[in-house]
Amino acid sequence: MSIFEAYESGEHESKVSHFAAIVKLAIIDGPINPEEETVLKRLAVKLDVSEEEVKPILKNPGKYHLIPPYSLEERIERFHDLWKIICADHEIDEEERNLIFKYAIGLGFTTEKANEEIEKCMQVFDGDTQFNINLSEQRAKTVVNELIAQGIDSERMDSKGFGENVPVADNSTPEGKANNRRVEFVKMNVPKT
Repeated sequence: MSIFEAYESGEHESKVSHFAAIVKLAIIDGPINPEEETVLKRLAVKLDVSEEEVKPILKNPGKYHLIPPYSLEERIERFHDLWKIICADHEIDEEERNLIFKYAIGLGFTTEKANEEIEKCMQVFDGDTQFNINLSEQRAKTVVNELIAQGIDSERMDSKGFGENVPVADNSTPEGKANNRRVEFVKMNVPKT
């Protein structure tokens, strides 16, 4: 086996163990509900976990030990995957919070960093207004920066984030929240100089 093959094999094992951790969170509050099932299917595809691998994980997720990824970016992404499953049933109980804290430590975060990431996710989940405005502004700036990178003159663009202050849909449903996370382009009539 080459070094590359060993690395790929280890990376896949890490993804499988991550998926098992997500399943553990999904079943902590009872049987997997339809929303959780949808999230699990998406994450299995994202993590390249096959249907044949998913079946035994669903039967016994505790059999799989956590294998954290190497990069901080991947660890944060995995941590946020866990929040997707927690938020699927629209409530977070103390047992889920404790388990996600343990998982964050298992991913290699310090206690301080784990609590910081949990707090950020809780703010998003709870709809902290200022946090959402900052996130919205960051999203808008990212789009403008990408357009600038594609060659559009920066003088022709501006960005503004509104958070949850300008919804286009009911923010009490997952679908509405998804529709409200958007970037809009508005053509401005600016006189030529």
